[in-house]
Amino acid sequence: MTKDLDRALDESLTLLMEGRATLEECLARYPEHAADLRPLLETALQLYRTPRPTTRPAAFAAGKRRMLRALTEKQQHLVPSSPAPRRPGWIAALLERKEKTRREYGPLYLRQVMAAATALILLVAAGFLFLSWLQTPVARAATLAQVDGVVEVLPEGEQTWHPAAVGERIEPGDRIRTGPASAALLRFFNGSTTNIGAETEISLVQMNSRRMGGHEVVVLHQWIGESYHRVQPLPDSASEFKVETPAAITRVRGTVFAVIVEEDGTTDVVVVEGKVDVIAQERIVQVLAGQGTTVQPKHPPVPARPTAVATPTPWSAPTSSPTPTFTSIPTSTPSPTPHLEEEGPGEHGEEMGPTEEPTQEEREEEEDHLTPKPTEMPDDHETPEPTEPPDDDQETPEPTEMPDDDQETPEPTKHPGDDEGDEGTPEPSPTPRDGGEHDGDSGGMKDLGDRAGRIGSTAPLERACLLLWTSESLV
Repeated sequence: MTKDLDRALDESLTLLMEGRATLEECLARYPEHAADLRPLLETALQLYRTPRPTTRPAAFAAGKRRMLRALTEKQQHLVPSSPAPRRPGWIAALLERKEKTRREYGPLYLRQVMAAATALILLVAAGFLFLSWLQTPVARAATLAQVDGVVEVLPEGEQTWHPAAVGERIEPGDRIRTGPASAALLRFFNGSTTNIGAETEISLVQMNSRRMGGHEVVVLHQWIGESYHRVQPLPDSASEFKVETPAAITRVRGTVFAVIVEEDGTTDVVVVEGKVDVIAQERIVQVLAGQGTTVQPKHPPVPARPTAVATPTPWSAPTSSPTPTFTSIPTSTPSPTPHLEEEGPGEHGEEMGPTEEPTQEEREEEEDHLTPKPTEMPDDHETPEPTEPPDDDQETPEPTEMPDDDQETPEPTKHPGDDEGDEGTPEPSPTPRDGGEHDGDSGGMKDLGDRAGRIGSTAPLERACLLLWTSESLV
């Protein structure tokens, strides 16, 4: 952009100096640089139109005559000293040489001095203009780095929302909104980022900085929803990063924090790193890391209070919502059953006691067959089904009558490895692991979008904590 402006300035100055175009025509040639070109071209025209000092021939001749007349009168009235008569020619020669030098080189010397002075003035003026041009703030833009779910953008001056795309430029005046279970990552020109949660709407009010660097200003307006901000350290005191809401203004200089805005405008601010100033009703509350505050509409912020977000370790890896493991009871019973053929009934007879909770379907199936599978597996007298008197080999046929007794039926423990009873015995269902759904391969933004829906049902300040934990694991 700087090279284009320099080229436009050079071409416009050439056209103006040669008289081939006016100031307005030059600005019309480069409408995208008109605001920057106008002050530069106007200054150049003023300097160019300044009349140059010149010496009129008549005035120069009159001055010369006056000087010669004065010199002659001085020589006539001068009383020579004793050595003067011996060298009158030397004085006359010296005066004549000075007069000749003035006569031959005077106008040229004067022109050189005037040209040098004019060049110096132009150089100083150009330097001031260039510094002013470098210090002029220019508009910047942000980029949508990630998009998950329903994310829409409303450009400034338009009435229709359009779906957002990864890599799309977001300029000052544009608005972004997300749908349920959706999220977006906004990356600013200075490296700062903003995670936009589900059902959130944000406007980019101002984004600018100087051409030479510094004076970085980012101002957002969050209408509703949740956002998580990671702000890079700002280069100077004139730089700022602000998040405006209907109830407050959050101002930072380099920190990590979250903002939640309810439908009525109530604003919750939670800080993870650094510190922020929350401003409302002409009152400023400073919130440090691990603290949060709440601002009601038309009320000052409440004093900062500790929160549980100082260390976001519980969300260090993407996890799904933990649910109680309801299938953990049968998982410990299948292990001893495969060794029933090799070991005596007395070794595992008592361990099969906890497996007396098979489903009713298995017991009905065993009653239909009347010859349970466990009674056929053992040898003649070595591996009978565990019974109350395991040391009596003559009572081994008892397991054939056990289907009538629900409390002493250990047969279902054989079915995890048996082909006939697979459908009746409750197989140990996979216990959901934390993070099992994602395993890190679906990307942080999808995980943020999934969790955004769960955060919406909690209290405002707890939502801020959850949002911080969630986003901290993704950034």
